[in-house]
Amino acid sequence: MAAFLEGDDRALGRLRPEDGTQPLLQTFARLREAWIRRDLQEEALEAAAATPLDSAHPDLALLFLSLWSIVASAAGRASEAAALVHRAETFLGTESPPALRVPILFAREEIARSRGDLAEQDRLREQAFHLLSPRSSRYRSLAIEHAGILAFRCEDAAVEEALGKVPRGSGGRLEGAADVVRFLLYVESGRVEEARRLRAREAGDAEVWEGLRGPVEDARALLDLMERRGAAAASERGGPLAWIEVPAHLLARRPAEALRAAREQARRDMESLLVGSEFPSFNLVRAELAAGNGEAARRVLEMRRGRGNVHWLDDLFLARVEWLADRREAARGHFARALAAAEHRSSEGRLAFELDLGCELRTGELVLISREAPRGRAGAARRREAGPAEPRDESPAADRPSAALGTGRLLGPSPALAAVRDLVLRFAPLDVPVLVTGETGTGKEMVARALHEAGPRADEPFLAVNCGAIAESLLETELFGHERGAFTGAVRAHRGLFEEAGAGVLLLDEVGDLTPRLQVSLLRVLETGEVRPVGSSRSRPVRCRIVAATNADLAALAAAGRYRQDLVFRLRRLEIAVPPLRERPEDILPLAEHFLAGGRGDSRRPSLAPELADLLRAHPWPGNVRELRNAVERMRLLNSEGPVYDLDSWRRGGLATAPAASAPAPPAPERAPSAPGAAPPLAAGDPAAEVLREGRGALRRRERLRDLFRRHGRLARGEVARILGVSSNTAAADLEALGTEGLVERVAPSGSTRSNYWTLRALAR
Repeated sequence: MAAFLEGDDRALGRLRPEDGTQPLLQTFARLREAWIRRDLQEEALEAAAATPLDSAHPDLALLFLSLWSIVASAAGRASEAAALVHRAETFLGTESPPALRVPILFAREEIARSRGDLAEQDRLREQAFHLLSPRSSRYRSLAIEHAGILAFRCEDAAVEEALGKVPRGSGGRLEGAADVVRFLLYVESGRVEEARRLRAREAGDAEVWEGLRGPVEDARALLDLMERRGAAAASERGGPLAWIEVPAHLLARRPAEALRAAREQARRDMESLLVGSEFPSFNLVRAELAAGNGEAARRVLEMRRGRGNVHWLDDLFLARVEWLADRREAARGHFARALAAAEHRSSEGRLAFELDLGCELRTGELVLISREAPRGRAGAARRREAGPAEPRDESPAADRPSAALGTGRLLGPSPALAAVRDLVLRFAPLDVPVLVTGETGTGKEMVARALHEAGPRADEPFLAVNCGAIAESLLETELFGHERGAFTGAVRAHRGLFEEAGAGVLLLDEVGDLTPRLQVSLLRVLETGEVRPVGSSRSRPVRCRIVAATNADLAALAAAGRYRQDLVFRLRRLEIAVPPLRERPEDILPLAEHFLAGGRGDSRRPSLAPELADLLRAHPWPGNVRELRNAVERMRLLNSEGPVYDLDSWRRGGLATAPAASAPAPPAPERAPSAPGAAPPLAAGDPAAEVLREGRGALRRRERLRDLFRRHGRLARGEVARILGVSSNTAAADLEALGTEGLVERVAPSGSTRSNYWTLRALAR
């Protein structure tokens, strides 16, 4: 990302405000800042959507769209990020300089990074190297970034190859950064002596080392731990280095405390444990193994590998999983592979350190594994050359292509869901559009896929687009395509999704969010069976079946004048209404049990304790099946794949034990106990009371926010902004502050940031 920004400064500097680019350049600057400050992402993305590109130079438009995609991806807007990349690619022509493709590759790399797909990231970065001039500053910056990423995977030869792209004498700052990268490599590889010698150079390049403070601080702490100097004090660290507690407890042979600390790390940031490759990202795996929970460790590894996040240490962890399950031959094979990989990467020190952290392994067992592992060393080396083993599919059975398809996707014994399955079977053979309605998270896309798989088009493509996640100008070209020259910089034609779907099915998700202009365009498609690409005077036939989905009441929108009545009639010719989970409580426990059992390597079906079953049935599930699945998955990961799940399991997952409506009301202010040293409560008539109640500063505003949470339990950011009369960013900052002090915590019932809310932490105990 730094290479992307640094390389474009000169190009942007050549553009003059009188070229009519000033608004675009201002938004570009906001997007750059939003990349660094996550709290600014939402407003920057809104500004980008409102910035016209009609008169922009094609090169500038490409840079702008690429950066917009990178920020959208970082904000969790995957659909928008992908659409922006497609749009940026339309500005590339046969005469475009090769280096102009690099920002698009960076945007694609950010999408891959957000998924945790390391192999795709490497592939895209290699393409960028081939397109850049070795003499350019962007090439050298990219080489440093690439080497830093490889350092966390202990790829010593590849790191040196990348650093070799930065010639000596190219600048003190770059050479200092190369030293930092090598320091990170040596620490991650367990090469303590080399890391200690390189660390001594820090004083000479203090500015560079300070600029990379985050990873450097982590590496220093890990080096201290490897040297055993920090083992005693590390368990008392807090803040950003709290992760060090886990290996410190393991070295001290305190596996229970290590598991507690690892679960707390997972509660704070589960995603980093799945997409990261640096040392702390394996903490939950280490702690589960040390506590003897092999199946739980396997689950985390499979979730990582299912995203494409494959690491050479996986074989060491899998060897320990198999050893715990008394599958000795499989354990020896994995260990041989890990040993060969460590030798190949000069990382024997890291392997030895990881074994030191293995509390579940006794000395005699280590000797036994090591003695017999070399039998498979040659085979392990050959397998290493062939690449990593394919990961097991960790997704629930209903999501796998080989599992039950069609109505088999729709799990639940309730009569309401049985009626949905019946409609799917009745509508699947028909060549008519279908409207699927229901609240967020009810499974509307599952219903659409079931329609596709149960019908005659099952062997044709199934494409989906979220109409509410993409700006209008982008969505138009995504759906309908455009001709060459349709707008400034469109140097080649682009086929839209209606054509890409062929004879398959196109799902228009959140169709209720279509703008008036796109409503007209969709109506034309439904009436004529044709699409007209942007900039074209000729229509083309559409062969795909259209399925639309929405959580909005289209009839109410039409009555309010916000949606075309004739489009509603067209969409509702066939309709399937998916009921919310609270209206089909019979499905809650079977779904929960299904999510608990999915992907288990031991084929066990865990059970729910009666008190937890009662809680699940009583919970309102505002996020419906998606929220239930995410909650159960979180509970699984933070409870070691246990055979029985109860209320304690639920609490360890950081989940609420009661609906917000049942949260107890706070005591009246005059009866609330005073903290030691606190000022007495304000009495009626106190002349200061009105001033303090109306105070607009952060101190008084957050006092009011604390009181709101104690009274209502759960609040969304938008609600906080409206109640307090502040901007969305201010509300976000206040919520983060209360989260840091431990009063509240964020809940993400679905993959969309729009569904996030904050809950009083007391409800999660």
